[in-house]
Amino acid sequence: MTDASENLKTLLGEPKKAIRSMVLAFFIAMAVVELNQFVDTFWVSGLGAVSSSAVATSSPIYGLMMCAGLGIGVGATATIAFRLGSGDFEAANRLAANSLLL
Repeated sequence: MTDASENLKTLLGEPKKAIRSMVLAFFIAMAVVELNQFVDTFWVSGLGAVSSSAVATSSPIYGLMMCAGLGIGVGATATIAFRLGSGDFEAANRLAANSLLL
């Protein structure tokens, strides 16, 4: 059995297992982001209270930018996959180029 058919079998046959694997990847990615913010705050705390508050203030903005990037990435991936599946390779290439510009 190929990897693609095994993944499809897991997704359709065992959706809870598929969701757990996707959530695990998301959890690890978000843990790395939070660790990055923690290390930034710890490192900057030696520079004073104003510097620490600047890092703390930038955290929500950083989170919003990450969410926007994630949303664009997921949407672009789904749209490109749809175009590739329908055999419209020119549109898929155009969408990929446009998503990189975003």
